[in-house]
Amino acid sequence: IRCRSKGISELKVNGVKESCPVMFANLLWNIHVKRLKYEAEPEGLGVYLNCRTEHDSKDWSCQLQQIKYLLHRSTEQPHEQEVTFKEMKSGDSSWGCPSVKYWSDIMTKNLGFLKKGSILVEIKFRVKSTSGIPTSLGIPESMIR
Repeated sequence: IRCRSKGISELKVNGVKESCPVMFANLLWNIHVKRLKYEAEPEGLGVYLNCRTEHDSKDWSCQLQQIKYLLHRSTEQPHEQEVTFKEMKSGDSSWGCPSVKYWSDIMTKNLGFLKKGSILVEIKFRVKSTSGIPTSLGIPESMIR
């Protein structure tokens, strides 16, 4: 899943940009990019993989691996990446890293993340197993792009 966050420099603290949802393993997934500020910490960029459970099952789980990339917009530099494993289950909605990068680094043009006011985040993930997820969810086509 890719999320191009246009107008990222205007994003307010705790503001969120979202990617379009995609259907995978009978669940809807998208990326949330959030500008964060904690006490005594510099502002940061949070990136989250969000699982939208549109079904009635209250006892479900999904084991997955994700590789999160903050993409450099120039080819000279390697992309920032983080690999994590997680079991998402009933009650979980998103999973991510609260501060991938300092906000000032994102906004510094010569570091290569910002291009024409936008950044590009990509999450590759593999669902290892699922449990309790219906095979047909009856999700309206308008929810899936």
